[in-house]
Amino acid sequence: MWLEAYRLLDPELGEERKVRWRREIEKIVIPLVPDTIKRLAFPWYNSPYIGTSPNHYAQWASLLLLAGHVFRNDDWVKTGAAGCCIASLLRNRLPTDTGANIVGQVPLRAMTM
Repeated sequence: MWLEAYRLLDPELGEERKVRWRREIEKIVIPLVPDTIKRLAFPWYNSPYIGTSPNHYAQWASLLLLAGHVFRNDDWVKTGAAGCCIASLLRNRLPTDTGANIVGQVPLRAMTM
């Protein structure tokens, strides 16, 4: 939500406030980068295996993607886009899937073949 507020208020913030907002938002985003990258090539996407729920992973990736666009950070855009692609594969894996408890019960390799 803070990133969305920053986007909306950007023209009104002034340089000093923009710098402060960006610094504080980056404090939230930066710790997600290594965790998201580490999970890009996992062969299995279920909660015990990846150390978080697949829906949280999708949120990390989408936050990185948006923050990368807003702050013009190409590495975040690429990482976020890759994570969002994986999350999309998981979400669309089963037509009857209704929640994060079911998502990721099949190895990613099986979904992409």
